Amino acid sequence: MNKTLYPQYIIDEHGSRTSVVLPIQDWLQVLDELKELSDIRLYGKITTQQETVKQLVEFQPTNYDVSNAIVGSQVINELKEWYDCPEILLFTSFGNVYKTYNQGYKSERQLKASIEFDRGEKCIAIIGISNDDESDHRLIFGFKDGYVAKIYTNSFLTNRRKLSRVFRGEECVFITQISDNKDFVLVSSTRKVIVFDSGSLRSISGRKSHGARIMNLKINTYVESIKELSEVSLDDPNYYRRSSYPAYGHELRYGDYLYIDSEE
Repeated sequence: MNKTLYPQYIIDEHGSRTSVVLPIQDWLQVLDELKELSDIRLYGKITTQQETVKQLVEFQPTNYDVSNAIVGSQVINELKEWYDCPEILLFTSFGNVYKTYNQGYKSERQLKASIEFDRGEKCIAIIGISNDDESDHRLIFGFKDGYVAKIYTNSFLTNRRKLSRVFRGEECVFITQISDNKDFVLVSSTRKVIVFDSGSLRSISGRKSHGARIMNLKINTYVESIKELSEVSLDDPNYYRRSSYPAYGHELRYGDYLYIDSEE
């Protein structure tokens, strides 16, 4: 952090410091620096684990299953991050998609600094494009109005560095890439929940498609978030499924949590 901070402290009746007061810009700078530090640590962790797997492959018999190594499954999961991908797509709040080549960026902040965003534009998702065949890969878009779209990743892989206004950026609450169908959880602003399988959506190539409506919403409510089923804790996910869509969501049952290890 380049600037010097001048915090103010709140003390209790014994004169002990209990809280710190910072100007909002200083606090945002602290958060930004912490995020960059976290990204750098993750990059270093992935690089170290990649080298470990490389050594395992070099020194083990050719039929050795690297995925059984202690770090194997963890490395395989983390390599899905954009850090290890040659091409990267950045999706923004303006509905724009920027394509760039990986120049060895070590943090999300460094990556974003390489892109000339429009004034007021914010990056809402980063998708890494690997060297593998992308023909089976889909992007899942979730929107505030309850619509979800499943679009071929290849639809966004053009020679252009910027695709303008190709999706509803301001309404988008979720973007992820899948190669196989998964279960997702839609959560409304009133904590109504629906679980659905992405296999129920038709894959399309039109970048501007609204997709299909999954959740019905009452007036003044909206889809607040979408998560993979593996990211939440639901005792009986089938309770939140519907025989057909669109449908209204169920109230969250006692003992079910939308954020694992939370007390929601």
